[in-house]
Amino acid sequence: MITLSVIIPVYNSKATLGRAVMSVVKEPQVSEILIVDDGSGDGSFQIAEDLSGKYAKIRLLRHPNRENKGAAASRNLGLLHATSDWIQFLDADDELISGRLTGLLDNIDSEAGFIVGNSIHVFADGRKHYR
Repeated sequence: MITLSVIIPVYNSKATLGRAVMSVVKEPQVSEILIVDDGSGDGSFQIAEDLSGKYAKIRLLRHPNRENKGAAASRNLGLLHATSDWIQFLDADDELISGRLTGLLDNIDSEAGFIVGNSIHVFADGRKHYR
């Protein structure tokens, strides 16, 4: 079975982090979720701690001295700790549609090095933009 690590960099995302995590925590392909706190000061870290206490597949990481190093450094820290065959990056203010990972992973063959998917941006007025 293909395993998948989801890396979620977090900086001051208290309002959206729970939704992002819940969009992947019950997906069967996800073997671990690495939440990387990037020096948040809004309570995001506490939410991440609560989630990691509730779900065994969630691991919480942070930079030394709780520094803010940016999204790229946070993704790289997640990559250093990931243990799965495949990686899914997810921003803390985004969420994956149920079944999305199955659709992506079904496209893997022995020659696939990476997979690029599409996204949908939903505006406050309900309009959708497909990318």
